[in-house]
Amino acid sequence: MQNLFELSPEEKERWLRDLADLAGIWEDWSLLAFFREHLLPLASQVAHRIQERLKANPHTQGTEPVEKALEAIAQVYFSEPTLDAAYLEKRAQAGEAYLRAGFGPAQLLAGIYGLWVDEWTKAFAALFPEDPVSQARFNRAIALVSLFNAALVLAQYAYEAAKEQRAREEQLLEKFLRATGISRELYEQMARTGGEV
Repeated sequence: MQNLFELSPEEKERWLRDLADLAGIWEDWSLLAFFREHLLPLASQVAHRIQERLKANPHTQGTEPVEKALEAIAQVYFSEPTLDAAYLEKRAQAGEAYLRAGFGPAQLLAGIYGLWVDEWTKAFAALFPEDPVSQARFNRAIALVSLFNAALVLAQYAYEAAKEQRAREEQLLEKFLRATGISRELYEQMARTGGEV
């Protein structure tokens, strides 16, 4: 796993643009940005409905509120993409933030990104009630842009989760060594010897 924060600015931008090319999000993101004035006024309602659904579901009990964060991300989704190092860092910070807010990977994908796509799909149906072609086009756009951003968030989320797990394992090892009186050097030697058997 890679820590996105450790990449150079040039590497961050290249990593981000390569992923955007892979996902094929440019045209879809531009569509959302073009209709920004029509979509942004719906963002607070969408964010509120998502928060209500999160509060009502046992899988997301105990997670911190995300309504304001979702309103802010609508500003990003409905603007022309500026995929630079700063953008990658913001998405990586979101990965850290969701981990700290108590979201596991399943809750993050189903409870944030899944609900985001679902609620915007409903909003598009209301916005274009007699135009299923436009509904389908906007549904595709919000899904692709959301999946792209989910990939960014999850990349750093996975790194941070693994780092936390290593820290927990290290704490348990320290407790074990203190409780048994075994030195770290002896423990490492025993571990090497055990691996050779």
